[in-house]
Amino acid sequence: MRFIQGFAGSAGIVISRAIIRDFYNGIELTKFFSLLTIIGNLAPLIAPLAGSVIISFTPWVGIFISLGLFGILLSTLKTLMRKRGWLKVPPYYYPPGYPHK
Repeated sequence: MRFIQGFAGSAGIVISRAIIRDFYNGIELTKFFSLLTIIGNLAPLIAPLAGSVIISFTPWVGIFISLGLFGILLSTLKTLMRKRGWLKVPPYYYPPGYPHK
């Protein structure tokens, strides 16, 4: 079980870097990698603080409920951004013949 958890946890880092590598190159790639590094270094600092704030108002189950709500919020935002055209996908991500415009 620990192997699966470690594998799934590390997959996020690898996949995010691969996606950035596909979308950007040159100076833009370097800037985005530095932003990703800053976020990756701040998350372990902010997460325990956010968890302690949540646990002070709710029982331990509140952590899981808040994580689920946060996931739903991010999924909704991503869907809205895609529908409004704020999140662009390069044309080479679509299969041939797919109407992507």
